[in-house]
Amino acid sequence: MGVERLLGRQFRVVGAVGDGSALIEAALALRPRVIVTDLIMEPTSGLEAAEVILARCRPRPAIVMLTAIADEEIARRAFATGILGFVSKTRLTEDLIPAIGAALAGSRFLSPLPALDV
Repeated sequence: MGVERLLGRQFRVVGAVGDGSALIEAALALRPRVIVTDLIMEPTSGLEAAEVILARCRPRPAIVMLTAIADEEIARRAFATGILGFVSKTRLTEDLIPAIGAALAGSRFLSPLPALDV
């Protein structure tokens, strides 16, 4: 199920972009209350874009990050940046809507990260 389709059931989706640079431009132009972004984007990552957006947008949007990478350090960095949701793509359908709800309430949300095989 696509992210836009999942979100469209409960939210009004005001934009969709394909890279971090376009995300920054869209956020500054559209001023959404919530941004859902992927961590891995080129040439600007979702985390780099979020840092710029949180520094420049007023009011600050709630940002929820999607990721396929189960890395606690990246999650810590995302939260330190001001991102409020960190959602594992393996739990997208279960966690995205609750993560957005938490972010809108000013709370953090972290999907359970799959155990790492090392």
